[in-house]
Amino acid sequence: SKTVRYANMIEDMVEIIEKMLQIKINKEDINYGRLVVHLRFVLERADKGNFIKNPLLKSVKRNFKKSFQVAGKICKYIEEKFNVKVPEDELAYIALHIERIKEENQQK
Repeated sequence: SKTVRYANMIEDMVEIIEKMLQIKINKEDINYGRLVVHLRFVLERADKGNFIKNPLLKSVKRNFKKSFQVAGKICKYIEEKFNVKVPEDELAYIALHIERIKEENQQK
C-alpha cells in the first residue's frame, strides 16, 4: 500500500539525515513529527508531480548550507523513487525542517 511505502521511505530519509548530520533524532519530539508530516506531503506531491514554490529559497540556500545539502540528498532519494525532478523550492522547505532538528540537537 501507499501508506506503508511512504512510511518506509520516510524512515530511509530520516536515516539519511541522521547519517549526514551525525545525530540521533528524538522520535518523540515535535520537530520530528513536523518533519515526518512534511515529508509525507512531499512524497504525495512527488507522486503527482505537483510541487510548491518557496519564497524563502535564496535565504535558506545562503543561511542553512549544511541543511540544504542534506535536503538535496533527500530529494535525490525521492527523485530516484518517483522518477521526477524535485525543484529547489521543495528542497528549501525540507532544509528548514532539517535546520530546526539540527539546532535542537546542538542545544543538547
